[in-house]
Amino acid sequence: MSAFVTLLQHVVVVLIGFAAAGVAHSAYNLAIAQPPRFDHRPKGTGAAVLHVLLLLFAGPMVLARNSYRGRVVEGRAMGWIAASGGIAAGWCLLSGVFILTLIDFVQKLVG
Repeated sequence: MSAFVTLLQHVVVVLIGFAAAGVAHSAYNLAIAQPPRFDHRPKGTGAAVLHVLLLLFAGPMVLARNSYRGRVVEGRAMGWIAASGGIAAGWCLLSGVFILTLIDFVQKLVG
């Protein structure tokens, strides 16, 4: 397999993770009428577990939103945004791998 095809596969996996982050972020925003945050402290064990599960997938969008606001509002350096973008891309890669592995598992389980 060529290096270009491998790179393209990794980009697709990152985009799948990014799409999952966007869906989780938008669903939370639609249900609660405020965007998800890292510093939110839900009351109760069940709500806390659900919030952690939400942030596992919506985390890259929260990180991207926070880095953008840090640049626009606080005037942080571009290196800070680049580092946040790299972390968000790695997070999306891991989310995408998890989603594709879960899909593969379900296909093998069903078929």
